[in-house]
Amino acid sequence: MTVDDVQKRLAVIQTLKGDPEAAHAEEDALWLDVLKWIADNGAEPQKSVCELAITSCRIRFSRWYA
Repeated sequence: MTVDDVQKRLAVIQTLKGDPEAAHAEEDALWLDVLKWIADNGAEPQKSVCELAITSCRIRFSRWYA
């Protein structure tokens, strides 16, 4: 993942800001992708922190946007 990759994703979020639910979903996806990238490519302690944060996806609860 590069700065350019993130800038492109931010531009998509910017275009979706009129639809807050869609923009929020894209923002969540970006954050998760960045966490995964750091977990796969980072150094300690950032790597461990990101790997742990990603485990929140395993917590079972109803996820929705309104």
